[in-house]
Amino acid sequence: MNFRDITRFQLEDYDMQLHQALEGITDEEARWQPGPSSNPILWTLWHFGRFEDIWFNSYITNGESLWVKEGWYERIGLPKESTGLGDSIEDVVGFPNVPMSEIHAYRAAVRSSIWPILDGLTHEDLPATFEERWPLERAAPSVAWALGRVVVESAQHIGQIAYIAGMIRAARN
Repeated sequence: MNFRDITRFQLEDYDMQLHQALEGITDEEARWQPGPSSNPILWTLWHFGRFEDIWFNSYITNGESLWVKEGWYERIGLPKESTGLGDSIEDVVGFPNVPMSEIHAYRAAVRSSIWPILDGLTHEDLPATFEERWPLERAAPSVAWALGRVVVESAQHIGQIAYIAGMIRAARN
């Protein structure tokens, strides 16, 4: 087993956990906010797909994200630059009223696109950094760090989604 196998295993496991967490959640419930400053499931699910798209399709490959290349920003109704990073609560509340199926379709397209990228990475690629692709003031991360970050963020966002879904289910009873 190598880093590619481990990353794939983790991401596939997270998809299974996400599917379980979202089972029975309606589009209306996916827009519910537990508090006035909280992110709803729908926004979190979108951001979850966005960060995978950015890390793999933009940062690691220096390509264009599917968000832009395939026009997902138009389908979902957000600006090309939207990532969720640094969004205000007004941005979160103003997230377009799209069905969860559309966000799932975007995430599925992203997920399909990352497997060939992951499979093409070698051990020699892991320490590479790309200052020219990195928009933040701190040092650009390595490919290895980016892979780890995708796994960590996936776990965080699935935990958030599962927690909110649990609150929704509890409120139904």
